[in-house]
Amino acid sequence: WGFLGGMFSLFLAASWASPVYIGCLWFDNLQYAPVFWRTVLGRWSAGLVGGALFAAIIFFNLRFAVRDGFHLPPNVVPFPYNRWLRPRRVLLVILAMSGFFGVTAGLSTAAEWLSLAAYFKQVPFGVADPLFGKDVAFFVFSLPVWSLAQQLLSGAAVLSLLLAGAVYALTGKVALAERWPMIHPRARGHVFALLAAFLFLKAGGYIIDMYRLVYSPRGVAFGASYTDVHAQLPALKALAALAAIVGLLALANIFTRGVRWVAGGAVVLVAASLLLGSVLPAMVQKFVVEPNEIVKESPYIKHNVAYTRMAYNLNRIAEKEFPAAASLTAADLATQQGTLENIRLWDWAVLRDSFQQLQAIRQYYNFDEVDVDRYNLDGRMRQVLLSAREIAYRNLPEDTWINRHLKYTHGYGIVATPAAEITSEGLPLLWIKDIPPASRPGLEVTRPQIYFGEQTDQYAIVRTAEAEFDYPQGDKNQYTRYQGRSGIPIGGPLERLAFAIYSGDYNVLFSRAIGRESQVLLHRLVRERIARIAPFLLLDPDPYLVVSRGKLHWIQDAYTVTGRYPYSEPMDFGNGRFNYIRNSVKVVVDAYDGDVRFYVADAGDPLIGVYRQVFPGLFRPLSEMDSDLRAHIRYPEFLFTVQLEQYAVYHMQDPTVFYNKEDRWTRPLQGEGAGARPREPYYVIMQLPDGKQPEFLLISPFTPNKKKNMVAWLAARSDGDHYGDLIVYKFPKQKLVYGPEQVEALITQKDEVVAKTNLWSQQKTEVKWGNLQAIPIRDALLYVQPLYLRSTSTGLPELRRVIVVYNNRVVMEENLERALNAIFGPVTPSAEGMAAAGPGGPPVTEPAAGQTESPAGTTNTVPARDTRGLIREANRLYEEAQAAMKRGDWAAYGDRISRLGEALRRLSGSQP
Repeated sequence: WGFLGGMFSLFLAASWASPVYIGCLWFDNLQYAPVFWRTVLGRWSAGLVGGALFAAIIFFNLRFAVRDGFHLPPNVVPFPYNRWLRPRRVLLVILAMSGFFGVTAGLSTAAEWLSLAAYFKQVPFGVADPLFGKDVAFFVFSLPVWSLAQQLLSGAAVLSLLLAGAVYALTGKVALAERWPMIHPRARGHVFALLAAFLFLKAGGYIIDMYRLVYSPRGVAFGASYTDVHAQLPALKALAALAAIVGLLALANIFTRGVRWVAGGAVVLVAASLLLGSVLPAMVQKFVVEPNEIVKESPYIKHNVAYTRMAYNLNRIAEKEFPAAASLTAADLATQQGTLENIRLWDWAVLRDSFQQLQAIRQYYNFDEVDVDRYNLDGRMRQVLLSAREIAYRNLPEDTWINRHLKYTHGYGIVATPAAEITSEGLPLLWIKDIPPASRPGLEVTRPQIYFGEQTDQYAIVRTAEAEFDYPQGDKNQYTRYQGRSGIPIGGPLERLAFAIYSGDYNVLFSRAIGRESQVLLHRLVRERIARIAPFLLLDPDPYLVVSRGKLHWIQDAYTVTGRYPYSEPMDFGNGRFNYIRNSVKVVVDAYDGDVRFYVADAGDPLIGVYRQVFPGLFRPLSEMDSDLRAHIRYPEFLFTVQLEQYAVYHMQDPTVFYNKEDRWTRPLQGEGAGARPREPYYVIMQLPDGKQPEFLLISPFTPNKKKNMVAWLAARSDGDHYGDLIVYKFPKQKLVYGPEQVEALITQKDEVVAKTNLWSQQKTEVKWGNLQAIPIRDALLYVQPLYLRSTSTGLPELRRVIVVYNNRVVMEENLERALNAIFGPVTPSAEGMAAAGPGGPPVTEPAAGQTESPAGTTNTVPARDTRGLIREANRLYEEAQAAMKRGDWAAYGDRISRLGEALRRLSGSQP
């Protein structure tokens, strides 16, 4: 039994030590060992101090209770049990009990170590709350620590009182008489001292509750309301004073006989807490506030509005007027070439299906997300959609341990397409494609291997005797050997054993492929990797991929959040909530090396100021980020969505208007019935109404609550010195501007659209509607919606039509150019428009180097076409129609004939 017990103890020790050891190696490999040790030491220090304090209180009180030994009279504990209760044994029992309770308390305080560290490193917000006049830092950093200390000490006092009382009851020093308990003089002082300590701590709890009124949900707006200030606050002050008085009575009772004064004071305290703490505020709310709610609550609504706008950075939103004119002309469009050539025609879900069909190449590759970014190509900003070709471990040809962890270690390459261009077949024009990657100039990828990504949920062991699969090449495969520096060495027996225990995978111990140079790549999911280093940051749901200097990088937006900002309206997320948020950190993860770098994007945020002090060396200034990567940072969609939700309510700053919610906005819905959901904001490259050049923006429209027309649109800027600027453009209130849902209704009621979609639906194809985008151009709105066809046999989506709506006129054509021409007449890019778009002339759709697609006949641009080009297009469509007829694809045949007729009509119109 001793041997088995020793082996079990050794196993427990190894199970505890292996994560610490592996974690130390992992952090050290990433050059973040100080972060690891600061976290470990912080947890242990907080846990030891809190646990030792709690255990010491319990121990000394129990020891005091049994200071005369533990000889129980026979009538209390019969023989032979009282013979076992010897002083030494009693002392051991007390030590064991104190240790148990100390460990429990230590675990609680260890979990709050970062709050304790922030308390000592706190940075002022420079904003005082309106009720107590204290800086917001007090509520964010100090109040939680006060509350933790009060709870810890109160718990220790109550537990000590109960345990000491039990000891005194067992030894007969406390007994019930006819009417009142009889207390031995030795026990009296101890019990009443503990009771007084608890009451003083209870008074402190009431004081803490006073400060917590700034989080009260009672009123019409979050934060202290009229009832809280005029009833609850005085009640808490009175209760704190009463608890302190009863505590003094308990101290006085040490020297007097009887417990009447203390018992009476306790009854009064309980009754007062019920009457003053609950009944009185409820009566004030019912009979004073509700009959005059607007008048009574107006000052507190102002506090809620002001502090919510500060907490969510809504004060940075500049308000401008947008006339929503109906006077847009072809000449106006000619000056907006940078906007027109970047109108996104590919929805990410549709494009992901296209990538999977066209570029997965092997069953074990998968495209998970499609990211939106912009690249400066040929001197012009172009909107580009990218997706990583990652390993899908569930689809490996043979799901063996070697394949999963030693051979198939990484994905390979990416696929990229311009957001606004298609091939003549209605497919995406690929600027980066194939294996090895063929790229157009300016988007070259020289390191295509993806060891760290969004699907790399398995550990990988590299530099083994087993060759790593790199990519397929015909009937053979190419192999590689990892040359990065993010691996933990597991060549030694100690490292192998530790990792086997850590991972629970003992194949590591017995695999002969693992040698002295072998390394393991851990935590390869981008978000998990970052969260391991900085778990105190809230991570954006979607890291996005960037091509920079031939390498692939993931950029992850990270947020500092707290739910302790006074008066600010909270928002729920996951299992928590916050009422303050800043996009303070941009994280860059190398897709090959796994290198992680944290850059401070908002140095004025007090929370990141605290974290920089707690973790010196973890964060770097944004100026140290590579300039090419810095050109790809964008305003994050998650933060923008949060601000949209809050601004929809908190653009109303007048208390009366806010109370009645008479000007509340909402985000337009997408879908119908129970499946309807708010439309997601979308990235665009466009020229702001008062701007001079196209820029990368994140925009979203607003509609009035329970109405469909549009009242405003919000834009977030991402480029250069304007990064983070927010602008809301408001429409004239006396004018009806159609919202997205109304425009969709116009589209679906159009006879031509109905006839075409019904015809396609009967030809073994599925009609899929793209997202409707409202594109502001100058002082007008242009709506664009792509229409896709998906074959039920192949599942490959093709872009077949582009619908444009302007001034209630709906046009459906094969591409954006034709749709715009149908509404506005021929659009020829002007010198002003080309200058704004950048050098290089009108965009072309010739394939990039290494590509084989034909030139995109359905390009989303507006260059003029000559007669020769129309003849070539007509010939191509005729040949495609004949080929479709031969293979029996009558749907494609009908489509090509329809498009041929349109080409011939345009050709006829071009003749003199």
